[in-house]
Amino acid sequence: MFRKKRCPECGRVIDEKWRFCPFCGARLKGKSIFEEVEEEFERMRRFFSEDFSFPKFRSGGIEITIHSGTGMKPRIKIRTSGEYKKIEPELKKRLGIKEGIREVEEEKVKVVPKVMEEPETKVYREGGRQIVEVKLPDVKSEDISLRKLEQSLEVKAMKGKKAYFTVVPIKPGARIVKKEFKKGWLRIELE
Repeated sequence: MFRKKRCPECGRVIDEKWRFCPFCGARLKGKSIFEEVEEEFERMRRFFSEDFSFPKFRSGGIEITIHSGTGMKPRIKIRTSGEYKKIEPELKKRLGIKEGIREVEEEKVKVVPKVMEEPETKVYREGGRQIVEVKLPDVKSEDISLRKLEQSLEVKAMKGKKAYFTVVPIKPGARIVKKEFKKGWLRIELE
């Protein structure tokens, strides 16, 4: 069993092994969050080495998320905004991230489709998860965009001059835990 102690800032009971108070954020031991961030940026600078010229942009940013768990291979996800969108392909290439189904916030339509079709969609529960399956025949995974809204998922896909579009209601606050595209079916798991 873990030993408990009190936070010197807010006085709430906390676990002794914690480095930061989960209630007020006070540093309890070790390096400050700023020192840790600085070390991580320095590690990333070394990772990209001298042959990668990292431009100085005035707007936008980079978000790197690593999902991992017991017995699973870590998944790295990079999202960029503003001027950093220019270097996103190079970052993904260097980190070994394959392009697949994209989640988008905003998207500009490049080709106006001649045919718009609502794809066959299945929604069901499996265990504690909501499963959404969308049939997208003859579409490649890189031609699919997925936007998670507060209470729905928006799925768009293009195949030449044909477009697929559907909006699927989801439970408020649900998060996407897995998405895959196989044999013309997009499968999304939410919890």
